[in-house]
Amino acid sequence: MHILAIYQHYWPDTAPYGTMLRCILGRLAADGHDVTVVTAQPNYAGTGDVRAAPPTELLDGVAVRRIALPWRARRGTLARLTKILVFQARACALVLAAPKPDVVWVNTTPPVVQGLMGQLLARLRGGALLYHCQDIHPELLVHAGYLRNRFLIHALRRLDQYTCRRADTVVTLSCDMARTLAKRSDRRGPPGNLSVINNFWLQGFMPDADVPADLREKSDRFRFLFAGNLGHFQNLELVVDAFARLAKRRHDVELVFVGSGAAERKLQARAGALLGDRIRFLGRHSPEATLAAMDRADMGIVSLAPGIYRCAYPSKTSSYLSRGLPVLVVVEEESALAEEIRAQRVGAIPDALDAAGLSATMDASAAGALALKSRSEIKSYATSHFAPERVLEHWSDLVHNFDRATAR
Repeated sequence: MHILAIYQHYWPDTAPYGTMLRCILGRLAADGHDVTVVTAQPNYAGTGDVRAAPPTELLDGVAVRRIALPWRARRGTLARLTKILVFQARACALVLAAPKPDVVWVNTTPPVVQGLMGQLLARLRGGALLYHCQDIHPELLVHAGYLRNRFLIHALRRLDQYTCRRADTVVTLSCDMARTLAKRSDRRGPPGNLSVINNFWLQGFMPDADVPADLREKSDRFRFLFAGNLGHFQNLELVVDAFARLAKRRHDVELVFVGSGAAERKLQARAGALLGDRIRFLGRHSPEATLAAMDRADMGIVSLAPGIYRCAYPSKTSSYLSRGLPVLVVVEEESALAEEIRAQRVGAIPDALDAAGLSATMDASAAGALALKSRSEIKSYATSHFAPERVLEHWSDLVHNFDRATAR
């Protein structure tokens, strides 16, 4: 079966999904499928320091075709939108001129637009559509407070719902996200093409990557670590406020952020006098360096703004657990994630999602008052749920069954 995937930030670009997609497509190529990916020269978050990759190459058995973009090294809204528009236009032209695919594979970046483009190309080329919903839009933007216009929300939801119905299969990450998709209703009822396959942990492809000294060190303080995007979906203001309360009572704790994002400066300002000592921001690093930071932490933090769990799944959870690191999950207790973490004793859930409740849970964690599994037991749990070989087996089965269904 010829699979053609379209994603702007494929490896060696630094977007986590680009690395994950490399693993998935490499497995499918090893299964005997003919796999092509259309991508762009590395440009994630304006990373002009990333060296240009070959325009075409065979990587893990996958044929990679990279599109050159203007303003590759620039940041800012205008540069980002320009790169998205140029990529979409050139990717469409390339796919239309390429040999006919059996499956067109797209995900949810950019929101709604990528799905619409995928279903249009699948229809024009006579192939099936696989829609990989890493996030659910526009619901995610609504819960985060970015989108309030009712007409626009309704229009975008209808467009994405149309894509989901046109898709031959829709893959999402959690049962909470699947419920959100299923609740989209019209006279024809919910879609019947949903599959749930969670993300696996990412170990990277550069095991010899240099790890900065700040990430190699092990503090004598109890270290809370947040590793990931410092954006507005993560509710990190609450984490900083809760830690500030804790820091008044305890001097043997610290909070470390590894990553960057739109909320970084506001978080630094919120840290106040604790910044640079008890609260540290170490910036964005390679996956290998980030894993080293997890090895030296005492508890990882997973935090989502209210309602976000219905539209997204924090994939950093599996990375934390793969290192045997217990997690502090700042998510509604009715979420499937919170229920699983509590049931498996691999982390802690605050009794209340406010600064006082979260601070109390952080205090209990630092004091060793929680009955959690050991790091080795947590690693075993992660291996049984999030190991790449286990999750890739699900992808292999899905595409194999997909192949048989489309052949009939």
